[in-house]
Amino acid sequence: MTTVPYDFVNSVAHFLPARSFDPITHLECKTWSHVGHSHQHKRKSYTLAIFLHDDQVRGEFFDCDTKEFVTEEFSSWNKTIDSFTRIVSIAFFDLDTGVLSSDEISSLCHFISQMPLEFIEVINPVISSVFSKVDYLWKREVLGVTIENDFFHEEFVKFHFLENRRLQVLSVTNATYAFMKRLLRTFSIDDLYQDNGEDDEKRFEDLNELGFQDGNAKIRKFAVCKSYPLDRQFVLVAHPASEV
Repeated sequence: MTTVPYDFVNSVAHFLPARSFDPITHLECKTWSHVGHSHQHKRKSYTLAIFLHDDQVRGEFFDCDTKEFVTEEFSSWNKTIDSFTRIVSIAFFDLDTGVLSSDEISSLCHFISQMPLEFIEVINPVISSVFSKVDYLWKREVLGVTIENDFFHEEFVKFHFLENRRLQVLSVTNATYAFMKRLLRTFSIDDLYQDNGEDDEKRFEDLNELGFQDGNAKIRKFAVCKSYPLDRQFVLVAHPASEV
């Protein structure tokens, strides 16, 4: 490790998530520990909040460190971008707010594509027609996806189930038996997942019938193995209505 050039270690570190730096800072090799400390303190992580309302697309940055929305103009924020700046997640809301215009959001595509995006969230149900307009934001391979129960945008669901090769976890909040069964039908023709007209009468606890296993805090987990387009596995997680 001591013979690895600093520039190489530093270049690799730029592609690592912020959570990876803590163990690196404790290494005895000064080159590695220095890079770890440098990235740990300089990394700036943001969530790009996208607000979709009445056919309008607006946005706002959420600072993951200060836990506050960035209210400054896009031109001012854009000047602060450096090699340590990351947009780590994108969250979609059905709200009439936001300081970023649709054009300003579109201009971020190249920047977002430079580094791996980690998460995509659909916080509350959004109008499908407006959501389809911003597919350039959600058609990205990420580690985790969170959606609300009853948000079934077919193109979105199929992309992340069938084409998102990085996917590790897809979570559903306020999950119901009927909706989770509908999701399972997306990638399986098993008779167990076909609609039998009784799904609305089933309770969250009945998800065990579909192969879900009990998890922490009463959540249900289902391991998905899919051979298309390549062998991989991710976990489908159902959170009951009482979970946030």
